[in-house]
Amino acid sequence: MSSTSSFSPAGCRSSFCFCAQEARLHTSWTVDNPGRRFFGCRFWKVDGGGCKYFNWLDDPIEERAKSVILSLLKKKK
Repeated sequence: MSSTSSFSPAGCRSSFCFCAQEARLHTSWTVDNPGRRFFGCRFWKVDGGGCKYFNWLDDPIEERAKSVILSLLKKKK
C-alpha cells in the first residue's frame, strides 16, 4: 500500500498516511537526526498506534551540521 503527497501553498509537501488522514509534521531531536523533519500518522501515539506511516521530509543531515546542532543543544541545557 502506498501513500500520496502534495505540495501546500507554503511549498512544504503535505502527506497522507495509510489511514487516509493528513499526516502530521514532526521534528526529530534524536542524536542521529537532530532537527530533521518527518511526517507521521496523526494517530501514532493514540491507543492502537494508527497505521505506523513514517516519511522523512528533510534529507539526511551531514555530519558537520549534526555536530553543530548537537553542540548548540548541549549549550542550551
